[in-house]
Amino acid sequence: PRAVDLTGDGVLDVVVGHGMESMGGSVTAHDGKTGALIWQVGPLANAAHPLDEIVGSASFISINGDDVPDVVIGGREATLLAIDGETGDLLWRFFPSGGGPDAGWYNFYSSQPVDDQNGDGIEDLLVANGGDYRAGPFEERPVGHLMIMSGLDGAILHVASMPDGGETYMSPVLYTGNNPE
Repeated sequence: PRAVDLTGDGVLDVVVGHGMESMGGSVTAHDGKTGALIWQVGPLANAAHPLDEIVGSASFISINGDDVPDVVIGGREATLLAIDGETGDLLWRFFPSGGGPDAGWYNFYSSQPVDDQNGDGIEDLLVANGGDYRAGPFEERPVGHLMIMSGLDGAILHVASMPDGGETYMSPVLYTGNNPE
C-alpha cells in the first residue's frame, strides 16, 4: 500500500494493488479517515483485457492537470496502468490489446517518477520489466529491462537490457545522495 491525499481533505488515503493467481488483479483507493472505498479498477472492469495480478506499489504523478495525484501501478504480464486519482478512470494502459510475455514483456514492478524526459511537461517513469513467471525451475530465463516511459501515455522512451543479461524482479531505486553544494 502507498498513501497520498486523493480527497483533498489533508488526510492521507491508501492505494493498494491486489492480485491472486488465476483470479486477476485490481487496484483500490480507500479514504484515510473512514476506510471507505473511493474507487476500484479491475479485476473484470474490462472483460476483453482483464487486469493480471498487481505486484507493484503505486507511484504518484500529475498526468491530467487537476490538483489530485494520479496513480501508476504495475503487475504481471505487462500490466502497467495510469489511473485518475480522483475518479479511478483509466488514463492509459501499456499495450491495452495484449503484448505480455509472448511479446517479450513481462512483469512491471513499482515505478519511480523522474524528471520530464520528452518535453511534454509531465514527469516520466523509471520502471523495471522482467521475470517470466511462467518459466519453470532451471529453464532459461529471459533478459529483464530497465525502461523510461512517458508519464503522459505510457509510451516507451528508452529501454536497456539488464547489464548482466539476466532477468529482474526488482523495482528500480533512485539514489539522490548527499550533494554538499
